[in-house]
Amino acid sequence: MCGIAGFWAFKPVVDADALGIAMQDSLKHRGPDTQARWINDEDGICLVHARLAVIDVSETGAQPMHSHCGRYAVTYNGEIYNHNEIRELVNKEDPSVQWRGS
Repeated sequence: MCGIAGFWAFKPVVDADALGIAMQDSLKHRGPDTQARWINDEDGICLVHARLAVIDVSETGAQPMHSHCGRYAVTYNGEIYNHNEIRELVNKEDPSVQWRGS
């Protein structure tokens, strides 16, 4: 079972990285495969993910995930079991979509 944590601070956090590390360490038991964090100091956002790799065990399934343009970051706890059907629908609408991961 994975674990996620994060914060959005309206005021600057003195040591956002230390807080992110503490959250990450507290989730290690939830995701023994990898733990990672993403911090945007400018906007006061931190996302933390502890991963239990089940379906996509490659690095392309690592989180937090980032959009191709780099503007967006997301962390997600769950499985999208109908991802193949969703890919087919999206590919019909826009065959130029470049997928990462499985």
